Amino acid sequence: MTNRMDEELGTKIQQKLSVHPQLAPYALKTRVYPTGTVQIQGIVDVLEEKLQAEELIWSIPGVKKIENNITVCTDGQIDDFDVAFEVAEEFLANPEVPVSVGVKVTGGEAQLMGRVSNFSQAQEAVETAAKARGVRVVINHLKMADNLDDASLNNQVQSALMAVPDLIPGRIKSITQHGTVTLFGKVPEGRASLALEAAMKVPGVKHIKNSLNQQTTEIDDQITIHFIEQIAANPYLNQLPIGIHVTGGRIIVSGVIDSLKAKRDIEDILHRLPEEFKQDIHQIENQLRLEQ
Repeated sequence: MTNRMDEELGTKIQQKLSVHPQLAPYALKTRVYPTGTVQIQGIVDVLEEKLQAEELIWSIPGVKKIENNITVCTDGQIDDFDVAFEVAEEFLANPEVPVSVGVKVTGGEAQLMGRVSNFSQAQEAVETAAKARGVRVVINHLKMADNLDDASLNNQVQSALMAVPDLIPGRIKSITQHGTVTLFGKVPEGRASLALEAAMKVPGVKHIKNSLNQQTTEIDDQITIHFIEQIAANPYLNQLPIGIHVTGGRIIVSGVIDSLKAKRDIEDILHRLPEEFKQDIHQIENQLRLEQ
């Protein structure tokens, strides 16, 4: 029974890849394991396509973990100077990326530096850099505008949500800890993106945690907030795109890290959860992706 389910999942993944306009020509290969883990391999031209493949696979029900072994091709004719130029060209072509954003490239690793006004601009810069030829990984070192205290920032997030015409006032709640905003509540299908976009554009917001339309308990929310606080208090980890999902005592940590030290620090946070949480936790799943 399990083998048949794995085969069906593998067939669905290959079908989606085969009709994707950007990914189909690469003939990417996938393998599905009984645990729901999907391993994907192949070669693409730019980092954006590698991330697109992962996003596409996550959209398929039944996928629990992805091992993204796709290689971003470099033909040997492009050096770090050329890559930095390509990234700068992409930035200039995108009016959503402010001129205060710069890039330094080492070994195909694009490190974004400078200042942005909000989370939305930072995300736009990361996604834009991923489109440049020769970029293997994007590291976000962008600094946010001068930070408000959490209470004031949370008030601004609530005001931004109230101003969205298609959202029912008061239906979405937010908690802000050290610039990281967690959104809770029930919204109609397709409207969650409106709330996320509104919160992203608030100056001072560093990270967004999406807990909309999720069946969470009070203890799940407390664990989430504790983890966010510990990440935000670490000056190295709070610059990395790390997310946590907690439901029914199951903790899933995901995102991209750039060193084994970051991995150990996150594992240490999980192992040092307060005693009152530990009795409610029955599984910790580490989906962090190391890209050095």
